[in-house]
Amino acid sequence: MLFTHLFIFFQTSLFVCGVLASDPPPTKWQHDDPISGKTLYCDWCKPGEYMNRPCTEHTPTECLPCPWDHYTEYHNQEIECLLCQQCNLQDHEHEHEALPCTAEQNRQCECDDGYYLRLEFCFPHTKCQKGEGVREKGTPWKNTRCMRCRPGTFSDEESSTAECRAHTNCTARGECVVRQGNRKRDNMCGTCAVNGTVTNSSVSEATNAPPTEDGNTTGYTDSNKSDDNTKAPHPGGSTWGPYWLPYLLLGLVIFIAAIIVFAAVMLWRDDPTVHQHRRSLPPRLSLTEIFVKRASQTSIVGTPVGVSEHQQPLLEGDSNQTRRSSQEKVARYSGHTTAARRFQRGFSIEEGERTPSLNSDEEVSHMKVALSHAEHIAEDVGAEWRALGRKLGFTDGQCDCFQNDYQGLKEITYQMLRKWVEIQREDATLGTLGNALVEVRKEDVRSKLFTFEHGRRQIREETS
Repeated sequence: MLFTHLFIFFQTSLFVCGVLASDPPPTKWQHDDPISGKTLYCDWCKPGEYMNRPCTEHTPTECLPCPWDHYTEYHNQEIECLLCQQCNLQDHEHEHEALPCTAEQNRQCECDDGYYLRLEFCFPHTKCQKGEGVREKGTPWKNTRCMRCRPGTFSDEESSTAECRAHTNCTARGECVVRQGNRKRDNMCGTCAVNGTVTNSSVSEATNAPPTEDGNTTGYTDSNKSDDNTKAPHPGGSTWGPYWLPYLLLGLVIFIAAIIVFAAVMLWRDDPTVHQHRRSLPPRLSLTEIFVKRASQTSIVGTPVGVSEHQQPLLEGDSNQTRRSSQEKVARYSGHTTAARRFQRGFSIEEGERTPSLNSDEEVSHMKVALSHAEHIAEDVGAEWRALGRKLGFTDGQCDCFQNDYQGLKEITYQMLRKWVEIQREDATLGTLGNALVEVRKEDVRSKLFTFEHGRRQIREETS
């Protein structure tokens, strides 16, 4: 009886744990039915499916399975499945398929043996140089790590898999060390010497030994010499004086030449004739100052800004004709004066022209986003486009679709904003977009967006 109760308790625990471990079904998504005009709440399509038709007032959401070589990994409302990635393409060589493509899973690629993944490309493992051995072997995701061979070990090859090996123990073989090994070569063993001489076997072995890196063909080396890079002292007793003397002389010549050039430059700067010649030159004007100056001169030819008609001198007996000619000049040069004002607006504030106030920002916030706004800021959003998409209501699956369908961050951002305007319609306002940009730390892009709209409104007011 006790065993029966324990068995029932065990099955109940497994069922409860399975329910808790399973992912809860996602909440339904909102859909505006164009036929009935009502707001409906439709079910999501399961992983491995895509939405063929949204729900209506009388029918549920119609989902279809993904075709071959396509997948959807999460619950979605996508109108088509995502294309699985391909392995070992022309630009992505030395890789193979690790996991196959299924309806619910993308194909996983992995680098071949001897290669590792870096920046989405497979690179060969680093080969350790002579005198170094492999500390950590490379994997498809990590490069090989090398280390300098410790005393008593050596490595005489360049390899991405070989470790440092221990020197041969000549004593254990009943022989003597003919040539001491280092971190780049092994010990050379031979027959031990008798009464200070070497037997024929050891001499022949040493004579037939291959030449070392320093040109020694006898096979005998100094026991104190532990590395090939060790250099013998110069016969003169100094190890650096004779070799560094030419470099010392060259450095001294360069130092003296630098002093002469510096003195010449200082004398030229202090020459009064040079300063007098500079003062005689007319000041340089920038393109902005030249344009503003020409525009102001053009406006003086006509009727000056702010001067009324009764302030102009009138000739006796010909007042009407003079007034007509002045009005013609005003109409003739009004285009030049307006252009000058527009160009000066970015550099000075004239009467009646002020920077946009907070009230104008609030008015702009309620305006609907146009495609020109999206095109104006698409390039400045950059790598934060996915975070901006989440703030605007797009899911990760929808962001993946934008990334797969379009090339370049600017085009992806523009198409995402266009889709958002198409979905939200009247709710796609500049204020909503600006708040989303602030939340993803793109305050500069928000300022650029509002400044662009202020400029459009001002141009429309001037032309109307």
